[in-house]
Order: sequence, then C-alpha cells, then structure tokens
Amino acid sequence: GRRGFAHRRAVVADDHATAVAGLRAVAAGDAAAPTAETAPAVSFLFGEVPVEDFRVLAERVPAVADIARRSADNAPISAQSPPAARVTAALALATLWAESGARPDAVGGAGAGEVLAACFSGVLDETETLALLSWRAGLLDGPPQVRPRVPRVPVLSAVVGGELPEPRALDPLHWTRDVWEGGRLAEAFGGRTGDGATVVAIGTTAEPLPGDCGPDGGSAASPMARLLHDAARLWSAGVPVDWSDWSGQESRRVPLPAHPLYRSRLRLDEPDQAPPTAPVGPPRGEELKRLLAKLWTEVLRTEVDRYDLSIFDIDDDSVLAVRLARRIGTELGVHLPTIDLLKNPTIDRLAAHLSRVG
Repeated sequence: GRRGFAHRRAVVADDHATAVAGLRAVAAGDAAAPTAETAPAVSFLFGEVPVEDFRVLAERVPAVADIARRSADNAPISAQSPPAARVTAALALATLWAESGARPDAVGGAGAGEVLAACFSGVLDETETLALLSWRAGLLDGPPQVRPRVPRVPVLSAVVGGELPEPRALDPLHWTRDVWEGGRLAEAFGGRTGDGATVVAIGTTAEPLPGDCGPDGGSAASPMARLLHDAARLWSAGVPVDWSDWSGQESRRVPLPAHPLYRSRLRLDEPDQAPPTAPVGPPRGEELKRLLAKLWTEVLRTEVDRYDLSIFDIDDDSVLAVRLARRIGTELGVHLPTIDLLKNPTIDRLAAHLSRVG
C-alpha cells in the first residue's frame, strides 16, 4: 500500500453505504483532523473487558485467540473463574496492541486495573495477579504473598495520582492493601489525554477520563468495530498500528485514484543492465544461531550465551514467548507460530527447525 503521510484519515465500514458516508465526511471536513507529524505517546488504561466481548474478538482475531490460549495453558487457577478470565482478556488485548505497533510508554488503571497494568509492566507475574484478583473476589481466604519487581514500563497509579515511584512499586503492601483505595485515576493520566498523547482503553473503567481515549465506535457497536475504530484513531494520530494480520485472511487490493497534482509526463533514461545477483536467503548454521541468541537476549532481557538452554529455563511467561516468536518471524521474514517455538525451545533445535522449513 501507500506509505503513511502526516495528514491521514481512516474510515471503518462494514458496507458500501457506510464507507461512502465516512469518506464524504472526511472530504467535507466533518471528521476529526489530527496531524500525524510524529508518533504520539501511548498509554494503556486497564479496566474491565466484558467476557462476551472478548469471546467475540477471540473468534474474529486469530492473534487474540493464540495469545489467550498460551496464557490459559499456564494459568494456575481455573480459566473458568472470573478473575482468570479477566486477566486473560486484559493481557491478550494489551499484547495485541503492543505487538501491532501501539507500544505503551506507560500503563495504569484503578484497583484491579492497576494490578493488571502492573502485571503487563512486569511488576507482578500472572500467578500473583490471579491470586490478588481471586482474593479480592473472595475466592481465597487471605491476601497472597507477592514479590514485586522493577517495572519495565512506568505504572500510572490511581493511588498516588501519577507515576508509581519504584520503592512503592516494590512494596508488597501497595498491592495487597493500598491499590484498592485509589481514587485519583484522572489525575494519574493527567496530560496523557490531550494533544500529543493517546490513551488506549483495555476495557471500560468506572471513572471516565477526559479527552479522546476510546473505545471508539459507540457503545452499541460490536467489539470488532470498536477495536477497528480504535486502530483507525491511533493510526490517524501517527501511531504505527499494523492490523494487516488481524483477520487471519489474505488482504484484498483495491484500486485507488492517483494523486491529481501534476499532469506532466516525466521520463528517465533506461538504466544500465546490472548482472543478476545471487538470491539472498535467510541465515543458516552458526550465523542463524548467533542471530537467534541476539533476539532471545533482547526479548527475554537475559543474556543468552548457550545454544542448548531451553526458553523454559529462562522465563516461562507465555506473553514473552509470543513476542519472541513474532520477533524472530519478522527478522527472518518467515511465519513462526508460537507453538513451533515451544516445541523447539532451544536455539539449537529452533535453528534446525527453521532450516528445515525455510
């Protein structure tokens, strides 16, 4: 397709009439007109994702179903429990946005939303997050033991009304006691809902934020329509969102008119014929293993210097496995399902697998 320009618009439609109406609104200047000079700062606001909405998205977007499946396989509490379903839905949608190009500069929420944000940021793992939400829902007798870690992404706290300081993020009492008393969500996200910033709502919150933070498309719209409206809003603002593989189907090309700027014809001299070059394929052997070790180190944030070390010995976070599979596929220009990575969990075995299928 065409490259993105600073002045851009997107229209979401499920039929011809809606598409025509949307495009006419853009042409008439009735639609909002942000300018995408640079990619704006993105924040994730975690709230409540309705179970039925998430089920619809998992059926329509294969990437969502894949992420949710990996998370459910590692869940220590029954996936049928409401807290487990909430964690799965929130992390799957947040991962979808991040892997599609909307990588957050900060994450936050209020109460359970702040706990989910802490999980996505790496402060809490999925086991601790499930335990906290299950205890809060009355499924566990007492507060669970948690061992908070330094956040990978800043956490915006409704308790402090801003970015959560590292000492407090590392305090277990904040997550078992203080987090449930937060009432300063709008203050925490202050300055992140106006010009030059975009908030992606992962579900709905009891306390609405000022400004345009989604979900878009109207409350009566389908979950898929709201997801696409959010993608259109982010892309129009300059966020490099790539939704090309959301449908799981091959995209169809449509004819577009040329830019009616000039009608003069320009011609370049025929270039000299260059000798054909040998096709360049993906790396193999030791070169491939060195590249895989580099990608593992970057994604898993752990120095990987052994080719026989299993990914399960480094980190059993299913979200990181999904990210690693997608990163390897992007770097090598191949399709690497997460399940193939999990079946070949060492660099030696994965390199052999890629050499066979590539």
